[in-house]
Amino acid sequence: MRRRKRGCPRCRDRGEDRQAEGCAELERGIDQRAGEPGEPWRHPRGRLKALFAALTEQTGLIARYGCPQGSLCTELDKLPGGPGLAADLMRVPLDWAERQFSALGRADARDLAVEVIARYQGAALLASTLRDPDLIDRESVRVAAWLDTISA
Repeated sequence: MRRRKRGCPRCRDRGEDRQAEGCAELERGIDQRAGEPGEPWRHPRGRLKALFAALTEQTGLIARYGCPQGSLCTELDKLPGGPGLAADLMRVPLDWAERQFSALGRADARDLAVEVIARYQGAALLASTLRDPDLIDRESVRVAAWLDTISA
């Protein structure tokens, strides 16, 4: 069985090994938060739920400081030269979520990935801006219920 190369393929294709490794590290962090396939979260739906559940474990920090990845991407996007690294870093969780939805047999996997990551980032942004950690918990419950309605 061939192992999939980790990290951002756009970075690797451009020969930006260091940036690709940074994206790979971010992807490993997502896998760690969402549970590796051999662990309790074996099903893609469970992995998506676990990603959101990991957000709820940090509600106090996120409500106070915001999402580290979202904040970093916002700041990197201000650099001259277009989206570059900010877009590459945001594509990592999008690509990961797309793979989960694809494993569920969804033809609209990319659109669903955008929705779940937008809800993730949106919940973090609102919780931080409003200083309301409970907002993340409530959104996590709604996302879990929404994920349960998604079928192939």
